[in-house]
Amino acid sequence: MSESVLVYLNSLPGFYATLSAEQRRVLEADVRKWLLSSFEADLDARVARAFETKDFGPLPLDLEFVRLIPVLSDLYVHGFYHAAVALAGLIAERLCCDIIEIENFQVRGKTLSSDEKQAMMKLQFRNLINLLAKWALIQKSTKKSLHEIRDIRNRYVHPRQSPPVNPKEDAKRIINVLFDVARDEFGPSATGRYTIENGKLTARRGS
Repeated sequence: MSESVLVYLNSLPGFYATLSAEQRRVLEADVRKWLLSSFEADLDARVARAFETKDFGPLPLDLEFVRLIPVLSDLYVHGFYHAAVALAGLIAERLCCDIIEIENFQVRGKTLSSDEKQAMMKLQFRNLINLLAKWALIQKSTKKSLHEIRDIRNRYVHPRQSPPVNPKEDAKRIINVLFDVARDEFGPSATGRYTIENGKLTARRGS
């Protein structure tokens, strides 16, 4: 006799497609009730998670990595820890690319062209971090933090890694480290590329 196994099945989309318009409205109402019920069942935990990560910003939305921060926060609040870790790693890479895009820097006395900057952005994350540090485009502490983010992310996105033990704590950690990097490199802070002057977010002179 074969052993029984647990399975996952989502037949709802296919079932929905077979229904009449009236039957679909009834099913949609049932699903709406189910979603509200499941959300409310975990509501206290979601509220608690809304206060667990560090502050972020303000930073301008013309920085591409900033546009992804609200999604990252939502993933953590709603308990999607694996997705939050993966997205935090992506955001950290995008932060590095944003630094390359906004900085006017020279290599061997030559200002890099747009094509050369694009080529840099295609480097593996490890190499990109090390190159930014070598060229003093990020702080030494940022290099260490970015490698920590990369290490955490790799445990979730590479299937040959051992299964994560505590996704919630890993998600919380990677988000907080990412927010520290954003503050130190972009601000508003004493070291960031943006500061607050006269109540307004301002690009630091020379940045």
